[in-house]
This record gives sequence, C-alpha cells and structure tokens, in this order.
Amino acid sequence: MVEHDTRRIMKIGLKSLAVTIPKKWAMQLGIDVGSLVDMFFDGNTISIEPRGKQELEPLQLSVVAEGRKFKSAIRKLIACYTEGITKVKVKCSYEEFTELTSILSKAVPITAFGRPESKYHEIVFLDIAAKPEDVIKKITNIIKGLIESIYEATEEECGVGLVSQEVEKLFNLGLRLCKKHAVLSRGIETLDMLDMLLFLKLIRELFDVLSSNLGMFKCYKENNAVFKTLEYVNSALSSFTLSDIDRALKLLEIKPVSEEDEVPKELAQAIDKLIDIGSSIAEISISKCIRDKACACRYFYPEL
Repeated sequence: MVEHDTRRIMKIGLKSLAVTIPKKWAMQLGIDVGSLVDMFFDGNTISIEPRGKQELEPLQLSVVAEGRKFKSAIRKLIACYTEGITKVKVKCSYEEFTELTSILSKAVPITAFGRPESKYHEIVFLDIAAKPEDVIKKITNIIKGLIESIYEATEEECGVGLVSQEVEKLFNLGLRLCKKHAVLSRGIETLDMLDMLLFLKLIRELFDVLSSNLGMFKCYKENNAVFKTLEYVNSALSSFTLSDIDRALKLLEIKPVSEEDEVPKELAQAIDKLIDIGSSIAEISISKCIRDKACACRYFYPEL
C-alpha cells in the first residue's frame, strides 16, 4: 500500500530547499540523522532511497553438471552471468569441471576454482568495465564487417567461427551491463536500457541469420534483392547507433525488395527475416525519439 503525506518545502541556507520525512517512514527504511540517501529526478518526480538499497545483492547459486550434461549447465551458467550473479557452485567431477569451464569461457569471462579431490567447484564471473552503448557499437561493427565480407572475402577468410564466439561474448556482456544499469537507473534512462536490451536481441538474431546463410549470400551477392536487403540492414543498424531519426523513418516508409526483384528461393526466408529485423530496429530508434521530448523534432512535435 502506498502511503501519502503532504509537507511544506522549507528553505535551508541561501540556496537549498528541504522537506522533512515522516519519522515512521524513516524508521521503516532504517534511516536516521546522518544517514546517506540517493536522490533521483526523472523530470517529473523526485524520489529517495537509502544508500545501497538499489544495488544488486550477491547471490550464491548451484548448478549440477554431472554426467557431462553440459548443454543445460552452460545455458544455466550463462543465464546466471547475464542476471548479474557473481559466484556459482558447480557439482561435477574435476575432469567434467575442467571441460565445462573450457566451453563456458568462450561465452563469458570467468575464473574457475576447481578442486581435484572434490565434486564441488566454484565459478566466479568477471565484471568488465564497459558501457552498454560501447558493447552495442562493437557488435554492430562486427555485423557490418560480416556484411562487407560477403562482397570482399571468401567464406574461409571471413572466420565466421571466431566472429561468432566474439559476438556471443559481447552479447552476454551487453545483457549483463544493460540489466545492471536498468536496475540502478531511473525514469528515461531505464527505458533507454530496455531499448538496448531489445536491440541486443535483434542484432543477435540478425547475426545468426547472416552467419548461417553466409555461403548462400556470397553465391547470390550480385542479386539485386540480396544487395537491397543487406543495405537495408546496414542502414537500420546505423539508425540506432547514430540516433538517426531521418534514416529510421525512411526505412519504415520504403519496401526494400520490390515485386520486380528476383528473390533467390534459397534465401527467400532469410531475406524476409532480415527485413523484419531491420524494421524492428528502426521502430526502436523512432520510439526513443518520441520519448526524448526535449528534441522537439519536426516529426512528432511539428508546429501546427
């Protein structure tokens, strides 16, 4: 239940304003004279929280990986990482643990503490100092490079396997960072983090479609429908990373592949999927523009 109280703003000193807090509320929050609190302002409301309350609490989880049931264990461990967990206990033999961590380290940064004489071991997920937007830019550049490789390199030269591993690591890191920032943020910043999470999911799908059909795209790289689709995807990525509303709106107004374009049957499904992902990315770019009312752009806040 939300409690309500009305207080009068008081002047403190020459420049500051203050408001008192009901003693009952302060006691329930565990704050007193001298306690540190965090204050948040989202443009409409002011809220306060006791220092540290909004931080993620460290959790100790356990995952069973006996009998080399690695596929399930790996997915669980990656989920722990993206949810901000620091330590996880793993139950399996030392040999299984060594094999498991060798696979896991290709997806997330870890330090493994195995005990040869025990069936209980520990994995510590490492935090990397990075901004979510920087991680997103790195993945975007990788995907753009993959598109360029269709026209510039042979399939062997593309090194899709290594690229896929790098994208996997960056994707998981991006999820971890965005979720942590979303928990600690307020107002519009939280919505920005949600947009980044959506974008991460979309570019992961985008990479999967491109990498799994790379050979076919190279075979049909001279095809007009293929060229238009890849250009559409490239432009959609830029609309988000550059916050380019003009580009995003243009993408939603055009049909990248017309009826006159001959679409290879082998790539019809992939092309449809890429166009759909590109449109979704453009929509995210537009929603951010609508949310940032301060921009007062001519598209959503025209002078009537």
